[in-house]
Amino acid sequence: MKTILSIDGGGVRGVIPATILASLEKHTGIPIWKQFDMISGTSTGAIVALCLAKGIPAENVAQLYQLESKNIFNRGWARAAFDHFGLAESKYPAAGVESVLEKYLGIEPIGNSSPFLLIPTLNLSDGLPHFFKSGKDSEVLMSYAARCSSAAPTYFPPKDGYVDGGVFANDPSMCAYAEACKMWPNESLRMLSIGTGSAVRKTHAISGGLLSWATEITGILMNGAMESTAYQAKQIMDGNYLRVQEDLPACVDPAMDNTDPENITMLRNFALSLYSDYSKLIQAFVEFGNGKHAINTLKAVGA
Repeated sequence: MKTILSIDGGGVRGVIPATILASLEKHTGIPIWKQFDMISGTSTGAIVALCLAKGIPAENVAQLYQLESKNIFNRGWARAAFDHFGLAESKYPAAGVESVLEKYLGIEPIGNSSPFLLIPTLNLSDGLPHFFKSGKDSEVLMSYAARCSSAAPTYFPPKDGYVDGGVFANDPSMCAYAEACKMWPNESLRMLSIGTGSAVRKTHAISGGLLSWATEITGILMNGAMESTAYQAKQIMDGNYLRVQEDLPACVDPAMDNTDPENITMLRNFALSLYSDYSKLIQAFVEFGNGKHAINTLKAVGA
């Protein structure tokens, strides 16, 4: 049995999967990187995945969002002024996020990771998906892969022609599943997929006109793609797939760049309640011995 951890994108809402995994790590007493054979993450999920693979405790990763979000999403007065007139290259400069990634991930190469890593990004030069992988890209720095995968269009400038993997795989679970099938063709697979909270509200009737669609289309497309991915994974893996994802509470701002400490605290509290709701299923997902293989199927505990 090979176990896979998949983590969605979502900006500051990355504190949700980080907090859930911190709760799991606390419960088992085993580092997350020892509990999974493969970890895949997109955008903010890539940052969480790479930090965990480096061996950073999950609680420290969760605290990263509380301590560093304002440094990551830091416009500065000049950028704000240019953005007001539509002249800024992106809403936020790269300096903030790059300094944080260097601080936490340093010069650690992907090849040093014990769990296999799969980090999606999109290459603008050919318009095709690119995946940073442990074997193929063993010399690539974790900080570089995180920067490429989290270069959300309009929020951060591209990195060497790479942009956020969320434009095609905000939920990277099926990408990870396909890679795992190729790597371990004779192994059973089990996947834990953690979202960053569903932020799309119910839409009102849309007339079909451009202006009517403009404010809704991005959320509709992204949420629809993620729901489709979750559906596919559940149908293929059946009882060996667990998705932890719920609608965000109304009191939480779903914006990916809301760095207000109170909002991040509410996101953490939401994550703690999610873990409480899913705790038996999540805990059944890992073996409490060496943490490397799953135990009873999720069907046995009601998944």
